[in-house]
Amino acid sequence: MKEVFKIFRMPEWFFLPLILVLTVATPFIPAPKQKIAENGEKTVVVQPIGFRGQIPSNIERICIYAIMAIGLNIVMGFTGLLDLGYVSFMATGAVLTAVASVAVADPSTGAWLIPVGGRSVKEAEHLFHFPGAYPLIVLFCGIVCAILGILRGIPTMRLTGDYYAIVTLGLAEILYIYYRVAEWTGGPKSLSCNRPDMPTLFGRELYYDTPWFYYTVTVFLLMTIVAARHLRDSRTGRALAAIRLDPTAAMSCGVNVNHYKMIAFAISGFIGGVGGSLYMVWQTGFSAVSMEVWESILLVCCLVLGGLGSIRGAILGAIVLVALGEVLRQPLPKINFSTGEIFWDAWPQQARHLFYGITLVVLMRFRPAGVLPDRLAKEPLDDSEVARLRQSDTALYEVNAAGANDA
Repeated sequence: MKEVFKIFRMPEWFFLPLILVLTVATPFIPAPKQKIAENGEKTVVVQPIGFRGQIPSNIERICIYAIMAIGLNIVMGFTGLLDLGYVSFMATGAVLTAVASVAVADPSTGAWLIPVGGRSVKEAEHLFHFPGAYPLIVLFCGIVCAILGILRGIPTMRLTGDYYAIVTLGLAEILYIYYRVAEWTGGPKSLSCNRPDMPTLFGRELYYDTPWFYYTVTVFLLMTIVAARHLRDSRTGRALAAIRLDPTAAMSCGVNVNHYKMIAFAISGFIGGVGGSLYMVWQTGFSAVSMEVWESILLVCCLVLGGLGSIRGAILGAIVLVALGEVLRQPLPKINFSTGEIFWDAWPQQARHLFYGITLVVLMRFRPAGVLPDRLAKEPLDDSEVARLRQSDTALYEVNAAGANDA
């Protein structure tokens, strides 16, 4: 099993550009497509995949979850804190983008209105549909979520381990309930964004099946990777690594633990808000029901699968688990135990959590550090390596008549 995982041990400078190149080139890859003529005749033609269809949409979703997994990795992997409430940043970024997309000015009164539940305002003008509005919306969502991360970090500053995880989970549930009942977020009716309501980027339409949104997601993923790598290799990243290993030892060496934790909370929240904003555009609306705590669990599973503290591991985890969720939506073989008959049917949506659990149990048995662990992480020695070290000469120096010499 260990030899199998060695296949994934490619250098980071090769893995990350490979993922980005494949993402950019996928719409231009030729693939067979079925065409139905007017007379009902079916033909198969070879055309590029394009930007419409299931494959580009799934790639966009994988990239968005990779962005949020990298953001969570700053707290979990770099700092060593188990965060189970990261979905709160995702929900905040999504709801702010949805509100900015549908907000209009009433021509009769000039008041700002948020159409909820399909309500529309005739001859109204969208407030945030000017050129370059979407980058400002994303920046605003990131700043708000960064502030939210700092506010959430103040009461949890001295908490670690399970206590920190429980508190973050509780705060996320409070925010989740608020978004479900608040009127300005749509409440149970949610906020639906029709195609004319979606934000634009320099006059170009942003929708889940447009080239501009596809490459916008790719650019944001690239920016997130670059920012995370610079943070990891910086003085702040080394301080976070020291806090992860031993906060008390880091404090005794002059590291301001509270200060660097706040930086990690703010950066992680900023990236989560950006990912939530992109997720709203991909989903064409905001629904609080889809922002349950299971989204946080999914992101945690992505990091555990790929390797805590590893940027490429976070991306690999998003690719595997998000793709697995999409595969389980398709008809798969089932067995009728009463008759022994095998038939094809779609698995329940909750079945993906079962497969996630099985995957993590197998991974913890054979690969505790993840598939692509952090470059600084040390793997446990196997039995053969332990036996070799026991049989080797462990003496550091030899003592003879002349004195101590190097062994």
